[in-house]
Amino acid sequence: MNSNFSPSVNIALRPIDLSDYFITSNVQAVFDAIASNYRSGIRSINLIGAYGTGKSSFLSAFEQHVAGNRVFFESTTLLPANFEIIKIVGDYDSFIDSLGMVVNP
Repeated sequence: MNSNFSPSVNIALRPIDLSDYFITSNVQAVFDAIASNYRSGIRSINLIGAYGTGKSSFLSAFEQHVAGNRVFFESTTLLPANFEIIKIVGDYDSFIDSLGMVVNP
């Protein structure tokens, strides 16, 4: 048995296995809120939550869903196919420097 198990995944370093991912009513509500906010002009989200609650898995499923690779959510709203997702993982460095590294690798 692996005594170093950690449910945490760094979304910037490796893909997330979503083979067992299932949509709860809360997850669907978050998707619906993002879609609704997008329709109203909001183009940036901040997803926060306790350690191990599935934020990275949700974002990976969201990315695959809007890219059309796999359907995860009951989508009553069409999101644009050219959705751009920038993966930023918190760090103790400058936010501007970190964002610059993502946009201009």
